[in-house]
Amino acid sequence: TVTTTDTNGVTTVVGGVKSGNRLPSVPQVQANGSVTYWIPLTSSRGFFSGSVQYVGSRYTQIDDLTPGIGTVDIATYGANMGGPMTQSTFTFNPLLSAYTLVGLRAGVSKSAWEATVFVTNLTNERALLALDRERGLRARVGYLTNQPRTVGVSLRFNY
Repeated sequence: TVTTTDTNGVTTVVGGVKSGNRLPSVPQVQANGSVTYWIPLTSSRGFFSGSVQYVGSRYTQIDDLTPGIGTVDIATYGANMGGPMTQSTFTFNPLLSAYTLVGLRAGVSKSAWEATVFVTNLTNERALLALDRERGLRARVGYLTNQPRTVGVSLRFNY
């Protein structure tokens, strides 16, 4: 933490994590779990597998808890916006909401090969993974998101 002290002896935090603020990119709660059930077959083994990942809400940068951080005064950029102004401010939420991802797999396994069908992100949850702010909010502000629901087949051979 970086601080400064004025002539009256008052200390102010200039940079770093202020006391009581959350660490960036660290959720208050995070949990993962998975289970696999194997079924003996005549000459191979079948299986069913499921996984769940929960990530709680979080901020991505140290200053995200600063009052007013989610409001950008567009007028301060003057004519640099590339077109006529249609609004005076732009707002965004620096708090990334919690999300839960679920995955399922089912397949058959033998000593030399394995065939699997799978679904990732079963509920098609749109998880906000990070908040991207280019050039100190002077360029782009956008959320990085997870992969949507994906259904597929996987084949694996051991040699």
